[in-house]
Amino acid sequence: MISSPIKTIVEPATLSLLSSDLPLKKYQKIFLTETFLTKLIRAIDDLSQNDYSPYHVKYKVIDRLVRLYSKLNIIDTLIDPIVKCLCSKFYQQIFTTIESEQFRLNPKQLFFIYQCSHFIIQHEFLQQEQIINLLCPTMIHVTKSIIENILPMDGNLILFFKSMTYHIVIFS
Repeated sequence: MISSPIKTIVEPATLSLLSSDLPLKKYQKIFLTETFLTKLIRAIDDLSQNDYSPYHVKYKVIDRLVRLYSKLNIIDTLIDPIVKCLCSKFYQQIFTTIESEQFRLNPKQLFFIYQCSHFIIQHEFLQQEQIINLLCPTMIHVTKSIIENILPMDGNLILFFKSMTYHIVIFS
């Protein structure tokens, strides 16, 4: 025999009593712990050293987590792995993967071209001059490569030029 579910009605006064008894913890303190941050740093480092398919879930997840930490202004510990991504061979190669028929950037292109660049552009860092010194040679090399190899490409270059704006902004 199937019994009917028991309905429990909680009065509004009871709800306020329950919620006032519980300690208030911020979302940050519950989920964004030091251990989690350490794992995120390792994951970003991993993307700067290992190649994955353009639609690998790592790019989407890490992109969103970097965006979250950026919004919460937890940025100082993420700067080193982000700079490593921008100095990596994958950032240098990513512009060659944009096809003239492509309408949207894939997750790998979004992470390297948009999110990493945006992270540097959006925030002020204590070691700003060191970051500039690290990134400048890479930006010059990538720009040279783009001019020599990619600009002669035919077809719809709107997405390519949109991607280049992030590169140029970080370069300046």
